[in-house]
Amino acid sequence: MLEIITGKEVGFMISKDNENLLDVLSGILGEKSGDEKLKEFMDPSLQGNYPFELAMFVIEIIQNCLNKDPGNRPAMDEIVPVLSRTLNSSLSWEM
Repeated sequence: MLEIITGKEVGFMISKDNENLLDVLSGILGEKSGDEKLKEFMDPSLQGNYPFELAMFVIEIIQNCLNKDPGNRPAMDEIVPVLSRTLNSSLSWEM
């Protein structure tokens, strides 16, 4: 899912500072300037044509899936309905 929204392989998203993916995602979700970081993070071929709130929501889902404690990760039967609702919401979004 991460590669789909960024248009990049996961290995390219980790900086040379040994930053892990959770740190990268937290930097987007936890920043007041999260919208600028989100623009840098998202697939450039989208050219900013995506609903900001839904993109942030998907990043939150990804962050939850990457939780270091496997017991705190959502199960697929939780993720699928959430992604389905997200898809339905995105279909009503106008570019």
